[in-house]
Amino acid sequence: MKISSRLTPEELLIKIKSGTKPDKFLLPQTGYWEILGKFRDNKFRLHVILKYKKILLRPYFYGKVVKTENGSEIIGKFRLHPLEIIFMSIWFAAAGFGCLICFLQTKSWEALIPFWAIAFGFLMMKAFQWFGRGSEEHIIIFLNKCANSPKNQLA
Repeated sequence: MKISSRLTPEELLIKIKSGTKPDKFLLPQTGYWEILGKFRDNKFRLHVILKYKKILLRPYFYGKVVKTENGSEIIGKFRLHPLEIIFMSIWFAAAGFGCLICFLQTKSWEALIPFWAIAFGFLMMKAFQWFGRGSEEHIIIFLNKCANSPKNQLA
């Protein structure tokens, strides 16, 4: 995803920072549709806090601001937090390994019992995606607003 702006990279980063709250890992965050951000140089990570507090498997926007001929550009994409990817990978690997072991030992329908752990993991992913619906659009609208606002107006 790319969003162009006539602002300099420094001005654009200031606008993005001014419209977010700092993201503090593992500290309770409450709010409704507030955007939290973590910044390092010209790179940043944004996510939305919903009224459901911190939910797993919510989309994070990983982006960076780069200089262009006409100003600057936000380049980034949405993805899961690395720890959430590790958690879900371990979950599915353990459940799949359990299915394989049960099938090799029993060679019957009882091997499908660990399959429910896989199904539960998949349903859990879908449920959290449903709870977090709209957060990607909220971040895109926020970034467009920052990129297209006048220099003297904060986001």
